[in-house]
Amino acid sequence: MTNPEHSTYLAVDLVLQALIGPPKSPVESCIERAEAGETAPVITDVALYCAACSVRPGDAVDFPRFARLLRCAVIQATRVVNDRGQAPPTEKEISNWRQAALRAQGELGTIEFPSVDVKPLTKERPN
Repeated sequence: MTNPEHSTYLAVDLVLQALIGPPKSPVESCIERAEAGETAPVITDVALYCAACSVRPGDAVDFPRFARLLRCAVIQATRVVNDRGQAPPTEKEISNWRQAALRAQGELGTIEFPSVDVKPLTKERPN
């Protein structure tokens, strides 16, 4: 595992892209960088849940690619509760994530995965 300073939080659409995106999707470069030890993808439990809720019957799921992502990712538990409580994502949210995940690489261009400074959560509140 790499240093936390090389961690990259993955949004729902990238997690979903690992599941149902077309071959050679941009998420594959993230997986390759993680496998090479250049970055450590972080997937929140909420992103994983929302991506799973977005898979539809008839989708061609790329289980090997998704497994590769999970092998090198850190799954982070959150305490996120939205205004609907723990309700599933809306159809509009799912539709947006699916559109982003299913786009061909050429439509998206090159996606850079910048490093972010990840710090542990504390119970202290800012002044």
